Amino acid sequence: MRAVLKKQALTVQAALRETLDAYFATTSFNFVNQGSVAALKQAMEAVYLRSRPLVSIDVEAFEKSPSKVTEVGVAIYDPAQQHLSIQPTIKTMHIIILENKSLLNSQFVPNNKYAFNGGSSYEISMEQSRVFLSELFNHYLVDCCGSLVGHNVDGDISWIRGMGVNLKKTTVVDTSKIFGYSRSRGGTLRGILRTLGIPHANLHNAANDAYYTLLASFALCDPAQRKSFNLDTHMKLWPNRLPKKQQNIDKRREKFSDRALVNSVAPLFEEFITAASAYNSDVQQRSTPYDRVAEELEKKAAAAAREAEKNGNLSGTANGTANGTAKGSASKSDSSSKSDSESTKSDSKVDCKFKFGAHVSVAGGVSKAVTNAMNIGANSFALFLKNPNRWAAPDVKESEVAEFKNLCAKYGYNPRTDVLPHGSYLINMANPDDEKSEKAYSSFVDDLKRCEQLDIGLYNFHPGSSLDGDHKAALKKLAQNINRAIAETSFVKIVIENMAGHGNLIGSSLQDIRDVIDLVEDKSRVGVCVDTCHSFAAGYDISDEAKFKEFWESYDKIIGFEFLSAIHLNDSKAPLGANRDLHQKLGYGFLGLEAFRVIANEPKIQGLPIILETPVGKDDSVYGEEIKLLEWLQDRKPTDEEFIKKSEELNKLGAKERAEQLKKFEVKTAKKKRAADKDISSLLSKKKLKKEDKVEETTAVESADIKVEEVKKEEKE
Repeated sequence: MRAVLKKQALTVQAALRETLDAYFATTSFNFVNQGSVAALKQAMEAVYLRSRPLVSIDVEAFEKSPSKVTEVGVAIYDPAQQHLSIQPTIKTMHIIILENKSLLNSQFVPNNKYAFNGGSSYEISMEQSRVFLSELFNHYLVDCCGSLVGHNVDGDISWIRGMGVNLKKTTVVDTSKIFGYSRSRGGTLRGILRTLGIPHANLHNAANDAYYTLLASFALCDPAQRKSFNLDTHMKLWPNRLPKKQQNIDKRREKFSDRALVNSVAPLFEEFITAASAYNSDVQQRSTPYDRVAEELEKKAAAAAREAEKNGNLSGTANGTANGTAKGSASKSDSSSKSDSESTKSDSKVDCKFKFGAHVSVAGGVSKAVTNAMNIGANSFALFLKNPNRWAAPDVKESEVAEFKNLCAKYGYNPRTDVLPHGSYLINMANPDDEKSEKAYSSFVDDLKRCEQLDIGLYNFHPGSSLDGDHKAALKKLAQNINRAIAETSFVKIVIENMAGHGNLIGSSLQDIRDVIDLVEDKSRVGVCVDTCHSFAAGYDISDEAKFKEFWESYDKIIGFEFLSAIHLNDSKAPLGANRDLHQKLGYGFLGLEAFRVIANEPKIQGLPIILETPVGKDDSVYGEEIKLLEWLQDRKPTDEEFIKKSEELNKLGAKERAEQLKKFEVKTAKKKRAADKDISSLLSKKKLKKEDKVEETTAVESADIKVEEVKKEEKE
């Protein structure tokens, strides 16, 4: 089941992005203002890609006193709740402000206050409305990074803020503006709905308007719909030439009536068929990426099956290797048992030998991480268990714990081996200040207990810094705190991440990690996560196959391969040995795509969570493309023409940032060299002065001795 869902999620995400990119690459926009194209693209990315929630709002005010809000309507589209359903699920809420309940419109707009199409309305006070809307907007727009949708939405935003709601700045999709890019008239909500052929009724009810505005945004931001309705070409529609009185009558009738427009001319069947054919053709083209990605996945599955059959193992060599490695890297307490969810997942992992995954968002609760991981086609995932930049954090709700476990079981993730939480950035248990070290320890143990509450078997953290203290003493202190934490918990494995080498960071050298592990009493409860960017920045070159092999030989000799528990996969913006923790997209940085081709073909790391932490902003769906890239790199040779072409393409995209970072590195290196030369020069000068002083002193003594001899001689004479 999970394999099917994963395949669907991968293909949908890839197809939507590919379709949108192709649409903007091939469409010739004929807008009055060409700057509108960029605004349209931003809106379409927010709506069409379906990666973030959409919150549509509408506010109705009293026509005789516009400062008095009478109704608020909200319609919400949350991609996380769609589960690839063919029909979108939209939550609609209608609020009637109790204090202004008696204020009824009728002169300029119809009174549809009690004509909500979606069910029950809520009559609540202004204060209750403010609290509810504040929580709702904070959840969907801030925590979930959603977008605000509306029709002439600036006025609605002003009214909402006037109610005391703290509506923070976010991406805004205004259907009136989008429609206005290509039409000079007809930009009312009713006009747009009619243009797009969307059935509607009882407009000027706040909730109805919010709902229909959301539907309009779907159509206005859909490439196929835009082509079907010719929305990429500006049309100047001439105003009605009827007498003013008749215009006013028609205008009022338009606002107050939901009657359909009646045309006395019979439709031309040929024109209807032509339009329908054009639309169907466009839909067919749009579905092509789905088929292409699906076909690619099927080819991989078939190849894996053939390879397994060739080796005499119909269940798949990849699965056997992955499971064996996972067992070897798991803690002793887990090695003898295997959960049903792990078995289910292993059986479905024919298309990829590796547990490629990414660090996903937990906005809305830790359980959201599971669906976010599934949606990008991840075989493993990382997450924050709490805000990584704050000490205090609320407890995980029991309902969230249950949902997290249920979703892991549903989608085939084994929390003991496939989930790698990342620790707080504030934790430094090696701090020479005992009070600060103890505070860090408390946060650390809290994280471990959260892991065990969620049945998570791995926990990754940055080992901290010795600051201005003794480095060896810091390593010892860190190990002591790890021993304490192990004693306070049951099974979670503590995974130490290697670092980039800035300042006095612990873990910048492999020997640091070895020294800490040597001091840990229960070695089955400690592991290592190797970050490719950190390794490169610290001076370990892994940019090609030979250097990669050399690094792992060194790692195995110093630490031991049995402690390797996870990989963080990042390219590096900074050059080798720069000691800067600057992650970059795969292939864009100084490591280059070759390093990741080598990793994607290294059997020793099959079965380990391999987590992407590349910079993708707030859009986790981009990770889906990189996971797909990693899977594509499997079985590729460095001489493969497609690989060389892809490598050059990505290298070119990252050239500007590499040049900037290289310049900074060279300036910094030159500055250090000048400082070092100055120190050496100063030291030599001091030595020279001392030598000269010594010579002068010797000369003076000798002169004094001569004078004494002369005096003695004179006295004798």
